[in-house]
Amino acid sequence: MNLRLPGQNIILYNPVPASNQFGRFRLKLTLHFALLSFFACAAIAAFSISAHAQRFDVAGGLSTLDAPGVAYANGVTHQPESLNGTAYLTFSGDFLFYHKTIGVEGEYVRKEGEGSYYLLNNTPYRPMFYDANAIWTKKFFHRFQAELVGGAGLESTRFYTAGCGSGSSCYANKNHFMVDFGAGLKVYPLDMFIVRHIFLRPEGRFYVINNNREFSSNQVIRYGASIGYTF
Repeated sequence: MNLRLPGQNIILYNPVPASNQFGRFRLKLTLHFALLSFFACAAIAAFSISAHAQRFDVAGGLSTLDAPGVAYANGVTHQPESLNGTAYLTFSGDFLFYHKTIGVEGEYVRKEGEGSYYLLNNTPYRPMFYDANAIWTKKFFHRFQAELVGGAGLESTRFYTAGCGSGSSCYANKNHFMVDFGAGLKVYPLDMFIVRHIFLRPEGRFYVINNNREFSSNQVIRYGASIGYTF
């Protein structure tokens, strides 16, 4: 059965037999591999140019989203379903190759639990955000470092449905291009031994999502905090 958004002649998804999920899985792996290859190539190039002025950070944390509520939707270009609220898991990494100040950064953000899209009979769904950014950092105190990021990526909302085969679930992704920019503040609270490389980072991001008609608005703000380590 094809599911359509109310008031639109648009198929949101068509349940796919479980046998076809392997192809999607391989495509997803290919995209992830391409992204990882990009960062690997950037790291190798940076290493050859500036072998003694590099830094690599990894971090994970929790965030929440602030988005316009359902009252802002018009039912045609935007549906009365908001991305506002709930917890999101955040994973990020950056590589600074120019005087430990300028580099590249990547993030993956996903909703911690499945939501319920009531416009499609409470279909379970999960929003995810992928982005690759340029990053600039500036150390202004001994244990404080500000950072600015900006780039582009993908908002991918996964809609789930059951009944595609024995013991399996099907899903389809609705993907939208987006641009993002934001800021963070790294704080290194400890100054001893190996733990001096651990940081806490309050952070915020602003996403502008192209044609995000499944939800109430094209604009979303994410804010939260991460804990990470500097190599």
